[in-house]
Amino acid sequence: MNLQCTLQVFSGGTWQDAAVLELTGPVELGVAAATHLIYMPDYALAYWEQRDAAALSVTVPVDLSYYGNAHWPAFLTDLLPQGYGRIELLKQLAREEHAGPPAD
Repeated sequence: MNLQCTLQVFSGGTWQDAAVLELTGPVELGVAAATHLIYMPDYALAYWEQRDAAALSVTVPVDLSYYGNAHWPAFLTDLLPQGYGRIELLKQLAREEHAGPPAD
């Protein structure tokens, strides 16, 4: 089973659907699971080839390319809570694991 999520970017004063990220590797691998990413066509046309705040990352310019990765993209792993904040969030979510791939 592949999992997908829509990634949004705050641009022009609003949150906009920008791309779809699909987890193509086993969920149990956490951030080491393979993914693929593609910008949504309307967003890509509106912000074509930008590498600024309109892009998800400077390494992922806005276009219609398919970005396959052997793991989660770095910009996404940077969003994961760390340390004490991670532990507290996992407690609130009633998750027992506090580290490692299952918690990702």
